[in-house]
Amino acid sequence: MAEVRFEQVGKQFGTQQVLTGFDLTVDDGEFLVLLGPSGCGKTTALRMVAGLEEPTTGSILIGGKSVEGVAPQHRDVAMVFQSYALYPHLSVAKNIGFPLLSQDGSKDENQKKVREAAELLGLGELLSRKPKELSGGQRQRVALARAIVRSPRVFLMDEPLSNLDATLRTQTRGEIVQLQQRLGTTTIYVTHDQVEAMTMGDRIAVMNNGHLQQIGSPAELYEDPINTFVASFVGNPGMNLLRAQRRSGVIYVGDTATVNVLGADESIVMGVRSEDLQLSNSGVPGVCSALEVLGSEVHVHVDAPGGQTVVIRQAANVARPRLGETVSFIVTTENPLFFDALTLERLRA
Repeated sequence: MAEVRFEQVGKQFGTQQVLTGFDLTVDDGEFLVLLGPSGCGKTTALRMVAGLEEPTTGSILIGGKSVEGVAPQHRDVAMVFQSYALYPHLSVAKNIGFPLLSQDGSKDENQKKVREAAELLGLGELLSRKPKELSGGQRQRVALARAIVRSPRVFLMDEPLSNLDATLRTQTRGEIVQLQQRLGTTTIYVTHDQVEAMTMGDRIAVMNNGHLQQIGSPAELYEDPINTFVASFVGNPGMNLLRAQRRSGVIYVGDTATVNVLGADESIVMGVRSEDLQLSNSGVPGVCSALEVLGSEVHVHVDAPGGQTVVIRQAANVARPRLGETVSFIVTTENPLFFDALTLERLRA
């Protein structure tokens, strides 16, 4: 096990700056998720830990030691790729044991390690099969077993569940978390799926455009986002962001008063979670533009003043509007969040 530290890491491909001033410490034994949209630099950060890319500027340290110039095979890290990267002509056993070929263990020792890794992931009965004979979930487990078989100091996982169907993704998320907790290995997990991030990570590092936006526990990011990007990206659905005016201690959306709050008159952005909005006979006017029925709850999309759309979460047994119907909604929380209208950074009392 080992701490992983990025110190002012920058990465440039030609004229494209992919990472800028990236500072991040992953604690020994921690499960940390790098979360962000496609192209934000999260996979590049992971590949630099693995040694598949080198930083343009800054340093990466594993276990307190710089890995500059250290070859990938000598970093004692294991990476699970999105594609699984299994050898189609090798059996499950040989795929799992492949990393051991470069080590000095005996054949009997290696076979024991393969069996232990396979049993840990429920693959004991599949060792003689080829990858083409396995389901997607089984191939994903083989890739995990291959990663853990040599007990690396760090696991690196690059969107390993993206090729699985929704049900299997949910099941496998839990299995990966349990496996990491059992092994206690420092793990960096890359995803663009905020549900994966919220349900798996001890902490989440949110990235955008090559910059680290915020790092914290899932609850901290959900309840206390530092800017509108984090607010809208974390949560399902993301936080509603409404352009508003503060006038004489009252927040107005369009011409409708919503909540009372202290502060100078100014243009702001008000952030409200979908569970803190409610359809009402009076309030901010709008038009129902979409309905998402999700079992026990319904997401009601409302086009609000100024071309803004909000999502209101309500129970499925509550009367819902018709598409195109004129509706109104109110803010039910006394403590919405506020952001600067220009910088989009969080405003605090």
